[in-house]
Amino acid sequence: MLRWLTFAVALIVLTACSTDSKPLQEVLPATVEGWTRTQTAPIDAASAPELVKQLGLKRAASATYTGPATATVRVYEMNVATSAFELIQKWRQQDGLAVYNGAYFVVAEPGSAPQVSALLEGLRKQLQQ
Repeated sequence: MLRWLTFAVALIVLTACSTDSKPLQEVLPATVEGWTRTQTAPIDAASAPELVKQLGLKRAASATYTGPATATVRVYEMNVATSAFELIQKWRQQDGLAVYNGAYFVVAEPGSAPQVSALLEGLRKQLQQ
C-alpha cells in the first residue's frame, strides 16, 4: 500500500511540474534591436555539432534576421543551463560568434557581418527560460 501511495504522489508531482513548451522557433523574438526575424526552421539534432550533442541537446532551430545586414543564427536549447555555460567556455569563436543565456546557446554563422554581435547580444538578453 505504501509503495502505491508513494508512486501516486510522485506521479502527481511530475504531472504538476511538467509544462508544454512552445516550439523553439516561437521562442525566438520577432524583432531584436533593429533586426527583424524573416524565417525560422527546426534543426535536426543529428546535424548539430558533436560538442553540442555530447553536452545534452534538447532541441535546435535556425533563424534568419535582416537589419543592418542579413544574419543566420542557430539556437540550441540544452537540457540544463550548465551545458550551455560549458559550451560557451569550449566553443571556438572561429566556428561562429556565440552567446548563451540560461539553457540557450546561440551561434551566428561563421563569416557573418561584423554587425551580428549586436544581434547576438540582443538575443542573449531576450531569450528567457
